[in-house]
Amino acid sequence: MALGRRLRGLARGLAFCSFWYGSICSGFLFLYCPLLPLLLLHQKLFRQLTDIVFAAWEIYPAALLECIIGTRVVVTGDEILPHDRALIIMNHRTRLDWNFLWLGMFHACKPLTHRIKMVLKASVRHIPGAGWVMQMNCFLYIHRRWERDKALLERALDYFRDIGHSCQILLFPEGTDLTAGSRERSHQFASKHSLERYYQVLHPKTTGFVFLAQRMRQNGQLDAVYDITVGYPRTRPQAEIDIMKGNFPEEVHFTITRFSSSSLPSGEEELKDWLANRWKIKEQILTKFYTSGSFEASSICNKEGSSVNVLNGSLPHSVKVSCSYDARLNHLPSHESSRSTIMYLTLAFWTLLCLITLYSILTSFVVQVFAATNITLFLFLSIFSQGLHHLEISLYRLKMRYLRGRNSNKVK
Repeated sequence: MALGRRLRGLARGLAFCSFWYGSICSGFLFLYCPLLPLLLLHQKLFRQLTDIVFAAWEIYPAALLECIIGTRVVVTGDEILPHDRALIIMNHRTRLDWNFLWLGMFHACKPLTHRIKMVLKASVRHIPGAGWVMQMNCFLYIHRRWERDKALLERALDYFRDIGHSCQILLFPEGTDLTAGSRERSHQFASKHSLERYYQVLHPKTTGFVFLAQRMRQNGQLDAVYDITVGYPRTRPQAEIDIMKGNFPEEVHFTITRFSSSSLPSGEEELKDWLANRWKIKEQILTKFYTSGSFEASSICNKEGSSVNVLNGSLPHSVKVSCSYDARLNHLPSHESSRSTIMYLTLAFWTLLCLITLYSILTSFVVQVFAATNITLFLFLSIFSQGLHHLEISLYRLKMRYLRGRNSNKVK
């Protein structure tokens, strides 16, 4: 019986991973690659269209988890305003938090649209399919060498400003997921700096957050900071191999707090203290969460924006509870019913695209050549350059320099 359960879990995990990865490769080949000529002709339109494709894909892993796997999601706290130019910060409990975040964002955004760019390790861009798609979506890759990373982040943010592109930047300030090893390193850091030891989070790295907050504010790209806390009350898959074995979380909980840009401090040290304080609050929230199995405000929904204190007076900030979604509810509000329809339509579209792609590659020489050409291109870009996203920025700057030079000659 135990062997049968493990085999069923393995089959379910492999099926999930196959369709998840297949959807990425299918989208890369048939939706993203045909847009590449726009990279030379109109960078702003290329950015808009690739963002639309990615936003459409984000719903697919959410649909697989909720509709097929049966993962229950609970989202509480502030709604995410999709047109906010925002910095999103989140604790990094597992290597897979970002994948479950799509499910939370699907229910937290009202209306249903957003443009997330993640800050990721540079090595991720080399992953076939997934890394290439993230390059095309202009994700922010870092090398953990600050002077180099600062220049790359500044270059990307200034490019978004220059083309009038609004987005939300997702940052995991802890820098890595919570494991026994990373917790011990966090304890060592705390002891060295006379700080409190944390067990549910790691002490955050403040340099990247401070730079992003200040640069985005300077560029007029920061309407708000969203602080998201994620918790897994039961099964908690730590790494990709856990998902492959079929160890999916029965529940994923998110609680969200929005801070307007004007409410944030402006100084570097003050921003560091602000982030450190948010992580102290996360530790308290999560300690209570793993005792009770839910975030304190999970059953409260107040559209008028009255405040509740989620730690019995211990929080310096009162959370405005403006949205609450629980996938267990039998009678969903109308907007959630419509989202359920969107999920099933997305599930059908991307699954069908996976099957069409597989059939086309197996039977069409033209598709085989097209795929081989684009794969070769991205392998070359990933190995010998910073990636397609930096080529995009360079082409835009070259075009603008040419236009300025031509206009200057006309004036003369």
